[in-house]
Amino acid sequence: MLKESERKGLFDELKEHKDKITELRNSLNETNNQKESWFEKKTTAGKDISNHIKKIKELKISRDKLSKQVRKLKLERKKFNDIVSKKIIEIKDMNSKRQDANQKYNIRGNPSKIKDDIDRLESNFETQVMSFESEKKVMQKIKELKKSLEEAQKVNKVWGQSHSLSKEIDGLKEKAESVHKDIQNKAAESQKKHEEMIEYSKSVDELKDKEKNAYEKFIEYKKKFVELNIKLKEELPNINNIKGKLDTDQKEVKNRKHEGEEKKLKQKSEEVQEKIRTRKKLTTEDLLIFQRTNKD
Repeated sequence: MLKESERKGLFDELKEHKDKITELRNSLNETNNQKESWFEKKTTAGKDISNHIKKIKELKISRDKLSKQVRKLKLERKKFNDIVSKKIIEIKDMNSKRQDANQKYNIRGNPSKIKDDIDRLESNFETQVMSFESEKKVMQKIKELKKSLEEAQKVNKVWGQSHSLSKEIDGLKEKAESVHKDIQNKAAESQKKHEEMIEYSKSVDELKDKEKNAYEKFIEYKKKFVELNIKLKEELPNINNIKGKLDTDQKEVKNRKHEGEEKKLKQKSEEVQEKIRTRKKLTTEDLLIFQRTNKD
């Protein structure tokens, strides 16, 4: 059986270990919370990275599609510009021919004006009375005008072709300009997608750093958690050991007390038996002892 000082020492030691275990458990819970918090941050960063990468892939597909359309449109614009260049050469050649015809036939005025003059002279010739000389002059003038009209119509045909070609060139230029605007719009959209990709790529790099930092913190707190858990497990046997000693001591105290009570009871029982043999008067206590010992 332990001495009182030894028992007190064990209770003090038990309290000390219990306080330490409480402290360790509090630290363990706090460390676990930190560990789980950093793990959640790492997981969240990982999910954000996956979502950003998915968005980058979507933007790349969209950008590449637009770039492909731009390349196709540039070929179409080149085709229109090449046709326009050829048509310009044609119209320059035609204008040169028209100028040559004007100089060759000395055309002055347009065919409509010449025809009006012919109609007017013919009308005068038919409705007015003229002298023979006047009729000859009018007929000669009509003849000259008709020749000019025929030559002017030849030149006018070249002019009509030139005008038609000029309109065709204008139409081709409009188409080329429309394609050019489409190219600019799609190129601008493609550039916007590209810039978005760059921004998302930067975010991915930042998130990777964030994920790495969170993972390192998670490992740090996980290591600390394991260390605290080991210390806690090391403390528990100390508690059990001290409790075992105190329980053993308590049993010994109880047994000794019981033995003392039994010894005292036996002694009193013998005294009661002696009173009964000597026919002495029994007290109430004597009767209770007698009943108890006989019952047992």
